Amino acid sequence: MKTIQFLRDKIIAPLVVTLLNNIVYPLVAPILTLIIIGIASKITTGDRMKWFGRISTIIWIIFGVFLCLWFILIVIRKRIKEIQKLNDDRILAASNPTFGWTSVGEFNYSGVVWVVRVPAPAPWDFGPSKISPSSIDVETPPRCPKCKTELEQSHSFWGGYVWKCVGCELQKRNRDSYYREAERAKKIARREWEKRQEHESSDS
Repeated sequence: MKTIQFLRDKIIAPLVVTLLNNIVYPLVAPILTLIIIGIASKITTGDRMKWFGRISTIIWIIFGVFLCLWFILIVIRKRIKEIQKLNDDRILAASNPTFGWTSVGEFNYSGVVWVVRVPAPAPWDFGPSKISPSSIDVETPPRCPKCKTELEQSHSFWGGYVWKCVGCELQKRNRDSYYREAERAKKIARREWEKRQEHESSDS
């Protein structure tokens, strides 16, 4: 019984919804057109298919082109709605350390500038703080490589993302979001910090 319910809820129901949205609903207008022509032919001639025989080849070609354009329009409209929904989504802010962040440098990765930061020490801690690689973080969003302004991100219609600078109008396309790229940049920054510590320990 549980298997049947699982198949119904997780496989059959989503499949039916997908078929309705992508195949059945877009065909409603063309199918209604054919039905109306058949009914009109039946009423006027007594033969449901007679009017279809009177339709010239050029009309059928035009109807086919219209049908293709209808499908394309449905797909484009659906994609635009998806993009609008994705761009309206808000990313939850990450938790900040108790005393905020302190910038310790920056570097270029994936064509943009990433500001490297570490948790700021407590106000009463006047001695040099030992910064572990695991505490290294990078700011999100990244910054424009030309004017260092924070970038804005939006979903591209054809997939991927567009990073745009509001300061100098620079635009850059990227396959992944800058949140995912930030995780990669963070790994690079942590490794660079490790190498710096290894170098300092070897010199001492």
